[in-house]
Amino acid sequence: VQRKVINLHVVRRPRRPRSNEVQRTKAYDLVMAEGFESTIAIATVANALVLAVSHLGEPHWLTNTINYANYAFVGLWLSEALLKLFAFGVATYFSFGWNCFDFTLVLTGLADLSLFLAALSPSIATDPAMQAASMWLRLARLLRLVRVVQSIDALRSLMLTLVGALPSLGSVISLM
Repeated sequence: VQRKVINLHVVRRPRRPRSNEVQRTKAYDLVMAEGFESTIAIATVANALVLAVSHLGEPHWLTNTINYANYAFVGLWLSEALLKLFAFGVATYFSFGWNCFDFTLVLTGLADLSLFLAALSPSIATDPAMQAASMWLRLARLLRLVRVVQSIDALRSLMLTLVGALPSLGSVISLM
């Protein structure tokens, strides 16, 4: 039964727009294409790698490169959200949990971008609280990797097994 539950995943898909809405239909076909999702998954992993390169005492050129790469990713995520909003319609877009999750992460990216623009002022740029807030906002975007893990069956199975084992692990730790 557990195997069947793990292997069972019902996919709810947004309805295709009416054929008289040509632009929305084209946008729908684009965002529903498997290549689109694969591209977003690859970009998500690339974003995680860019964030992983960041370290304390990094050279100024690397900081600038990471910043601009991060804002390119924010632009990509924003474009994806806007395209899906247009293709699905607002109500349908927000009826899917993953889209709400993605939109929240887009908002964190925009908040990070606004901190970057605010940091152009010399008095704010050196504020450690602003730098820490920016880093936390970037780290929140790593949660997108959860979506990539969910889309790969083997990783999803492994993650479900780990989550299922957590209560038992708690019992074992409490005995120690």
